[in-house]
Amino acid sequence: MALHIYGSVEGILDLLATNENLSLDSDLRSGDELNYTEGYLINKEVSAYYDTHGITPASGEMHVYPKSFTLPKCVEVYTSNTEISVGFSCSGSGNIEVDWGDNSPGETITLTDTVQNITHIFDSSIGEKRKVTLYIQASFKTLDVSDLRPLAMYILKPLSVERFKVSDVSLPLDSLPMLRGTFRITLDSIKTEKLMPLVELKELMELNLLTFVYRQPTIDAFLVGLVQKHGNRRNCRITMKTVPSGNYAEPERDENNRYILTSGMGAIWVLTNEPAWNEGGVWEFIIDNTTYKYGTNN
Repeated sequence: MALHIYGSVEGILDLLATNENLSLDSDLRSGDELNYTEGYLINKEVSAYYDTHGITPASGEMHVYPKSFTLPKCVEVYTSNTEISVGFSCSGSGNIEVDWGDNSPGETITLTDTVQNITHIFDSSIGEKRKVTLYIQASFKTLDVSDLRPLAMYILKPLSVERFKVSDVSLPLDSLPMLRGTFRITLDSIKTEKLMPLVELKELMELNLLTFVYRQPTIDAFLVGLVQKHGNRRNCRITMKTVPSGNYAEPERDENNRYILTSGMGAIWVLTNEPAWNEGGVWEFIIDNTTYKYGTNN
């Protein structure tokens, strides 16, 4: 009833305030009358959606079973049970089947070259984290999961994504090495304990660690990892705000002529000064508006 009248479950507070005998333990029956504050809307978008589509939300168990999917299960995303609606945006070729983790039937999405914004309003409430499952047979040009507001994300199979983005959440990045063909990643205002999983993405050519200031040891470990696991990695342009430890200068070497890396800035010096690693393209770091790049004196 709160969803129908106010567009939000928070409308329960108004129902409790305007009905003295009502409590959260009350059992409502057909024919009961409740008072409410006329014209009081909390979420106009949700209320308008219900009116436009002729939907009257109902409580109780009305599960849609069985749900059947034809594509491989590729991604599981866990989001808060307080979320009313979520979504994601994508482009590419192929198909996605979505289990939104509520009573709605599965949704099928056909990818195109034009970015599509997919949104969903949950039709039921649950007492624990909600799981949204993506069944995928597709190659993505872009995939932005920010509006899923993930608390955790598990990529279960290798996933072809050229450009990946997630922003404004606290999220472990352990599954990102399952991305394939990814040359651009944007992590905008992401809180995470470690960036080391990104070291495994050797096709990456642009990494944006925007807005959020990461802990210096987190940045240092990532930069040193880029050197230690360079291999046949592509050169990359990395933008970030956190200034790594140490000085931008050539590190000392051990008896085997290998660099002794003790700081993030030392690792950046190696990446931007090693000729073999800058032949096909150059490494570039933009750190708090200062640029470090092969062949320049900054």
